[in-house]
Amino acid sequence: ENTKMWKGRMAAASGAMRKAGFKFAPPEAGMYVFATHEGIVDAGKYALSLLERGVAVAPGDSFGNYKKFVRICANQPQAVLEKAIGKMGEALR
Repeated sequence: ENTKMWKGRMAAASGAMRKAGFKFAPPEAGMYVFATHEGIVDAGKYALSLLERGVAVAPGDSFGNYKKFVRICANQPQAVLEKAIGKMGEALR
């Protein structure tokens, strides 16, 4: 049942990211996704701006040379993930 839950969450996150224009490689396992978007210039500044919208992501450069990427954790219910990722896309418009 846990596997089904995680697959559902990752499917919801992946669908929302595609809809918002993010590029990413869906993970084969786990709950984290590195994503980028043509509107991201500095992931650190972008991540900070998302906090004002109630969304927390980690800037990619905390994990290596990923200045234009953010790390998204899919450890939330599907509806929460979809709403948060929607806000992420809105922040880039």
